[in-house]
Amino acid sequence: MTTAITALRGPVLDFHYKSESSTAAEKMILESDALIVLKNNTIIDIGPTKEIRKRIGKDVPVVEYSNCRIIRSVG
Repeated sequence: MTTAITALRGPVLDFHYKSESSTAAEKMILESDALIVLKNNTIIDIGPTKEIRKRIGKDVPVVEYSNCRIIRSVG
């Protein structure tokens, strides 16, 4: 089976749960230029484009979603 790695680029609203007492505003992070890296349709990495691009290299195809808002969901 081949491993398909792709990336989605665009603004991402992400949530980081620092502690139970964190407010909703403290948990939300808006990354205006983010990459979401997918391996066989499963997220394996997410973060600022500059950081993620260094890790994945130039060979990984990137699909641009710069005119959309991507909201990460867990569950």
